[in-house]
Amino acid sequence: MMGQRLFAANLRRLDQETGSTLFELFFAAMIMAIISTVVLAAMVAVQRTEVREEDRSLNNDQARAAVQELDREVRSANVVYDPAGERDASGTPTPYFGLRVSTESNAPTRNANQALCEQWRVSGGQLLHRTWRSGSSTASPWAIAGNGIVNASTSPSTAVFKLDPSTPTGRRVVQVTLLVNARAGSAATMQQTIRIQTSLAMRNVSYAPQDPCTPVPAG
Repeated sequence: MMGQRLFAANLRRLDQETGSTLFELFFAAMIMAIISTVVLAAMVAVQRTEVREEDRSLNNDQARAAVQELDREVRSANVVYDPAGERDASGTPTPYFGLRVSTESNAPTRNANQALCEQWRVSGGQLLHRTWRSGSSTASPWAIAGNGIVNASTSPSTAVFKLDPSTPTGRRVVQVTLLVNARAGSAATMQQTIRIQTSLAMRNVSYAPQDPCTPVPAG
């Protein structure tokens, strides 16, 4: 009798210590996999959002820095050339992707109170500029005013510089459109392109017979 009670007690103890079945382990693994997938997807989405916002901020900073540089030089211009007639370094016409002005910005310190010729050009995704004294055959090296300019990547290309033909401003106003994407290269990143449009009103603009910035130095 005592042996039977001990045997029954041992059976109950074994029942209580029985581990999980294979099905239970499989079900738990599936639950963990689903939870991990959801968490990972959420983390990836958050990271992508942060990258997009970072790109947008970078593009915005690039565009505004370029416009500020343009604004400082161009608003003090006294002669402006039509961007429709601009050419690249090889002499190939590049209408609306370049701008030439005779500017008096910082004239007392830069050129003994004389206006300087200033040339702007968009090439290779960069906004470049250089200066030279009127009548000189040499110019300063090209300096980078902005990167990630993608006006040439649109179809059709987007003009960077245009003279405002409207009345009464006539040709005293230059319309500037900059499409900026510091990480351009795919359709996805192109969606982060920043578009900045502004009009720069020039003071004391004059035309023929004044032609201080022709010929243009090579380069």
